[in-house]
Amino acid sequence: MSTTQAAQAIRNAIEAELAASRFYRLLAASTVDAEARAFLEEMSQAELEHAEAIDKHRLKLVQDPLPSTVDSKVEVIETVPNWKYVDDISFDEALEVAKTAEIQACMYYDAIADNLSGELQQFFRELSRTEQQHARLIDERRSLLGS
Repeated sequence: MSTTQAAQAIRNAIEAELAASRFYRLLAASTVDAEARAFLEEMSQAELEHAEAIDKHRLKLVQDPLPSTVDSKVEVIETVPNWKYVDDISFDEALEVAKTAEIQACMYYDAIADNLSGELQQFFRELSRTEQQHARLIDERRSLLGS
């Protein structure tokens, strides 16, 4: 993968995380369940922080400026679009949506890593592991609820 393609993959990853943040914020605004809203707002903030972390770390990998736009439909990478317009999502549903989104992101980052080598491959594998860990944390939260 060329430096230009790597820069584009990183831009796409940042924008996918930002799209996930917007998705969670939209879901949070659509529910009256206080617990679900708090969780979804927490997820929105976590996705913003993840985007910032990716951007900060990318400077070690790609010194060239990132492309200004994405080259694919990144808003579906770490979201579950069919939930986008659901009103009054429950806490259990919020956990399920979040877990599904995290698993999708994990698979996306793994697929990118499959086409890379060296530090860039490690970078995207680490992104995948992070998303996998988020899914496990959501599972743990669900098990505490007995869901």
